[in-house]
Amino acid sequence: MKLINQWICRYLIVFLCACLLIFKATPVLAQATSIEPGIPDATNLFNPILVQLQMTGIPLRLPTYIPSSGQRNKDSTSEAEARRLKAYAVIDRATPNGYAVILGYSPTCSGGNACRLGTVSATRKTDGTPAIEEAYGFMKDPAFKGLRSKQLMAKVQLTNQIEGYFIPWICGANCNDAKVVWDEKGVRYVVGIKVGDRDSLVAMANSAIQPRT
Repeated sequence: MKLINQWICRYLIVFLCACLLIFKATPVLAQATSIEPGIPDATNLFNPILVQLQMTGIPLRLPTYIPSSGQRNKDSTSEAEARRLKAYAVIDRATPNGYAVILGYSPTCSGGNACRLGTVSATRKTDGTPAIEEAYGFMKDPAFKGLRSKQLMAKVQLTNQIEGYFIPWICGANCNDAKVVWDEKGVRYVVGIKVGDRDSLVAMANSAIQPRT
């Protein structure tokens, strides 16, 4: 019996050593970041409406990177074709309390599912403005059904040490925008892309926070 126990101990030692060698030889992969190609005219997209937006008095946060393929119909439009589609920025709302801009593939797009690429908005916060997590808390409700992104609502770290939230897209009769939402100096900012992904939305938000050149 003693001899059998010795053999078992030796076998376990050899097995554990082999496992350790395999573990050391296995590389630890960094979290991959993959973003969609940006539309080619993003830097100048807001120029035609810039004066109207500045008149709101709200500090502007306008992205210079906008994912190209959030809107494209993947069954009928290739990624290359989506990048060639001309995009427009259309004012939906511009008041002293905030602005909302529709990003679309038509200069008359009013936010409809067929023409919308995404949205950009800013709203002054008030005492009654709920926290971001509270405002979008329904996304975490397991009873809330519908086709939705596999990515979950989560906090995201943005540039300038700003903390925001990624809000995934959901589909009912139509699909809405995936968003990144953050609060900055008393204003709630939102950038959204229809059926967008988290990495691309974070990059879009960061490009909006950075000063425009």
